[in-house]
Formats: sequence, C-alpha cells, structure tokens
Amino acid sequence: MIQDIDPYELRNQMRFADPRPGDTVLAYRERSLLVSSTSGQSACPAVASLTQPAELIYLFSLAGPGGEERFFLGMPQDTDPEASLAVSGYEYLPLRSLRERRQQPLQFDFAAMTGFQLYRWYHDNRWCGRCGKRMRPDGSERALTCDDCGNKIYPRIMPAVIVAVVDGSRILVSRYAQGAYRGYALIAGFCEIGETAEQTVAREVMEETGVSVKNIRYYKSQPWGIASDLLLGYFCELDGSPQITLDTNELSEAEWLDRADMDGIEDDNYSLTREMMMRFKRADLPFLR
Repeated sequence: MIQDIDPYELRNQMRFADPRPGDTVLAYRERSLLVSSTSGQSACPAVASLTQPAELIYLFSLAGPGGEERFFLGMPQDTDPEASLAVSGYEYLPLRSLRERRQQPLQFDFAAMTGFQLYRWYHDNRWCGRCGKRMRPDGSERALTCDDCGNKIYPRIMPAVIVAVVDGSRILVSRYAQGAYRGYALIAGFCEIGETAEQTVAREVMEETGVSVKNIRYYKSQPWGIASDLLLGYFCELDGSPQITLDTNELSEAEWLDRADMDGIEDDNYSLTREMMMRFKRADLPFLR
C-alpha cells in the first residue's frame, strides 16, 4: 500500500527548522500539486527555485538510503487565501494523476498525499473558529493557536471503514455514485459520533446495500491523506438474505462478484481497498477459504 515505502521512513515528528536551499517544497492548489512540467517524474521544486515571497512551514522528512529529504509546505505571502505559488518550469497537476501515472517512486506519492492533509489543515484554519481572529503556528507542537482567545487546534484525522463483505466465494463490490473513480470499490464510510468502528461497519453496509453482516474481523489500517482519513479495513460475512437494496445517493451500483470472475482486478500496491480485494481473490486468509 502507499505507506509501505521501506527502506524509506516518513519521519513526521514536528521540527522547528529553517528551510535550506535544497529542501523540497510541496505547494498545492485545491487538490493539485506543483510538479515539474519537463522531467519524466513528478519532481517538486526546491526552496532555491522559489522566486516569490513564500511562507515555508516544515512538514516532515523522508529518510532513506540516500540520506534525509526534508519537506516544507509552500504558501504565498498573500492575503488571498486561494493564492498559490508559481515556479517557472512547474505546473499544478491533480493529485489523482500521480496514482494513475505512477511514474515516480511510491515514497513520493505518500509524501505528496500526507503533505496535502497538512496543507488543507493549515489552509482551512487560518482564522479562529471561536472568535474569528487570525491563527498562528504554535511554537511548541504541531498546532495552531489563537493569541486572542487561547483556542488551540490540532490536525484533523477522520476514522473511516473499508468493508469486504463475503458470502462463500463471492464478495460485495460497488461503484461510487460521485467522484472521478469508476472502478470497483468496497463499501466504505465515516465513523459517526458515539459508535465503534465495528458498529460503523454494520451500519454502512446496511445503509448502502440493505445487507446484514456478522463475524466482523479487523484487517489493517491505512492513512489516506488526500481525504484526511485513517482507513480501518474489515472483513465480515453475509448474515441472511443477499438481496441488495441500493442507496443511489452513495453508489451507482453494487453486486456480488465471484472469485472466479476477478481476473481483471490486480494489486495496485497503493490502496487498502485493492489489497483487501486481492486477499479475497487469492483466498490467502484462513477465514476466506
């Protein structure tokens, strides 16, 4: 999956470091990343490439065989919250295109998506939600502080579930009603206030497909920075009727897919959803045999 970047390691401990000329700048515009328009891979600009005043905030580093690469969030020193950096030889490309092209190492994609999560947090919390005054980066931890009322906020992480519902040799797959992705997906949804992740599994499957489940088993988690999610993967079994009642607001279709009909689904080494589908396809978990 995207976070499996060994021998590299994402070091996300907050530092209060001054940028160096060779440090990498992650600059975003909406859901797009500033990358090279000339190189074969999606390289980001270095601090030395910047020609306009910019606010540079330390994000994290990638440690690997070649040493440590430090990443800074780059935002223009502009009162317009929608302003973005411009660097000669670089262009903004949708983050989704990184996954589709896969021309760069996986650790680059992971850094880009994790950086986007922090970008959205900094971008969306410039003003205090309690008193409306300007927030500033805290000087002791990864937080934003309001000097006027003392409000302090931390990066948001939203728990969500990915659910593989199985019925013997069949798995419940779906396609989203909205968004750009049109391939097969598993049932998914956010945890609501006051419920466990396992309760979320049962509720989301019922709401989206009308199917009841049992024997809910936790599988694995995945950080998904583009949506600020922490995805929690679960396998479970059909409990009762396999009849599907589709929630058309969430899904365009849902069906039971037999293991023998999954030849066109391959591992993308990227998402928790695809890994879970491949584990079912190969039947290499004891409870799936």
